[in-house]
Amino acid sequence: MKKFLLLIITAMAAVSCKTFIPENDVPLLAEFEKPDYVLLQDVSSGKSSLKKNALVKILTVSGDSWVKVYAYDRNQTRLESERVLVLYLFSDDFKEEEFNVDYFRDRLYRVLKPVTKK
Repeated sequence: MKKFLLLIITAMAAVSCKTFIPENDVPLLAEFEKPDYVLLQDVSSGKSSLKKNALVKILTVSGDSWVKVYAYDRNQTRLESERVLVLYLFSDDFKEEEFNVDYFRDRLYRVLKPVTKK
């Protein structure tokens, strides 16, 4: 019985980790989280908001058919930050419902741009 429960839990974990983002593109998404960004427009989600020209960091989260990008004040830690949803894309937003990093970058850069270091 314990082996059966372990098998069920393992199968559920594997299904819950399924994503439309290919495994080789996951590190690319992590690279997007490294730089600071400047917001190109005001954004709000629920009670949280960030103003245009605010300097932010981002967090990417993906599921089996979507990818979300949250922004938060760059002076806050990720764990303590109030995050604002700035981009929400579904698999059907992508050509042939396949994740494409260039399309993702294009859509992301409509909302915010990386800060260039001088």
